[in-house]
Amino acid sequence: MPIQCRTRGLVGLIIPLISVVISATYSPWFNILNNALSDLGNPHLSTTALIFNTGLVIGGVLIVVFALADVLKYNAVLAFILELLGSFLTLIGIINESYGHMHFIVSAIFFTLATILLAYLALTLKSILPLISFAIVVIVWTVYFVFKIPKGAAIPETISITMVIPWYLKTINMSCKSVFRDN
Repeated sequence: MPIQCRTRGLVGLIIPLISVVISATYSPWFNILNNALSDLGNPHLSTTALIFNTGLVIGGVLIVVFALADVLKYNAVLAFILELLGSFLTLIGIINESYGHMHFIVSAIFFTLATILLAYLALTLKSILPLISFAIVVIVWTVYFVFKIPKGAAIPETISITMVIPWYLKTINMSCKSVFRDN
């Protein structure tokens, strides 16, 4: 049923976003210019770490389920990218910022996969629009790593997530229409 398909896809997106917003709202020390979003998941710094990390883990698992249950019927490569993306979102919550360099690695892989998703959708959809999102993400991260602007990674992380959301929603729409049509 397309409603179940859409629900799986949407809940995988909504839960992590809500956990980030709740964690940031109840962490008065958090500064979007100086911190990374993952600072909210560090149990040594944040009283909301459990909310943040649990939201990422649940959302990541739900994205994996959506990829394997629904997207795989539509496009195997897209399902594989989303399965990896969901897996690494889960790992960000498990290997939280208190793990140091290991956390950086899983986060870097997650954001790289998000960028790969944009490039793949540009090819699949034969559209320049996902490429514009891709370019924005690459530029923002380049500025961050080369010029150290801003000091914290929260802004490039937020921009990256914002650039991916419409294309993830497009993926839900395409996949769920395909699943419904095939059943």
